[in-house]
Amino acid sequence: MKNKLASMKRRSALLFSVILSGILVLGLIINVIWPDRDHSNVENRPLQTFPALQLQSLEDGSWTRNMTNWFSDQFVGRNLYFHLNYLLKKGTGIRKIDDVYLGKGALIQEAGAPNEALMSQKAQTIQAFHARFPLNTSVMIVPTAAQIDQDKLPPFAPGAFEQQTIDSFYSQLPEDIHALDVGKTLEKNQNKYQYYKTDHHWTSLGAYHAAKQFLKSQGMEIAYSDYERMPVSNSFRGTLESKTGSVFLKDTIDIYVAKNNPDYLVTYNNDGNPVPTIYDDEALHRKDQYE
Repeated sequence: MKNKLASMKRRSALLFSVILSGILVLGLIINVIWPDRDHSNVENRPLQTFPALQLQSLEDGSWTRNMTNWFSDQFVGRNLYFHLNYLLKKGTGIRKIDDVYLGKGALIQEAGAPNEALMSQKAQTIQAFHARFPLNTSVMIVPTAAQIDQDKLPPFAPGAFEQQTIDSFYSQLPEDIHALDVGKTLEKNQNKYQYYKTDHHWTSLGAYHAAKQFLKSQGMEIAYSDYERMPVSNSFRGTLESKTGSVFLKDTIDIYVAKNNPDYLVTYNNDGNPVPTIYDDEALHRKDQYE
């Protein structure tokens, strides 16, 4: 009986190996004949195409590396695997992919450690500019969602302490430069849609709250009722989704049009062609609609 069971196990293992090898060979054949893609809309990045075979690339090993990258980037079903990998990790309790937290209804970029040397350099640059051009100068450093939306971080995720970094930076500026602490304003409105769920940028509403505080410091007032909210997309999926392979999450992009705004023309991108809007409507047809 034991010999019979052992024989069945060997046959099963052999059959599994044959099937798996067949799938791998079939996948390789399909990859070879399937046209290469030069860009992934899901991951929002360029893909490795089939590398040209050259003597130098063989000698320095770059052809082998590029070949490995080509197979990884071009294998059929990559997008499905990318999303399944996310679901598997989230389902097994993993709460972070690379530097992105899988938060409560949102993806949140991990806040990096402050670069003290770079901060000091930036502060000196602002001081030098202000000394040469003694204009009415304001500085506003905006914290990320990791600081404002800490209630959305997964359990035991370390919160961001960006406010301490911002305060440290402001302390290096002279008193005649206005340092605007927008963090407290954003925290007061943290239950509102101020940061995208799939992207590291703030939303138009977050920008409005910051703009209102800045204009008040300049003696001007704006109100939410002065604008008409216009949703222009409900299918935005940002860079954090592209990093993680997240599914089910998507964002709405709203623009705000002043109700009593005069007609105007804007010239940008140095192309000399004026347009009657500050928004780039063509971006809604691209992957990165935030643009």
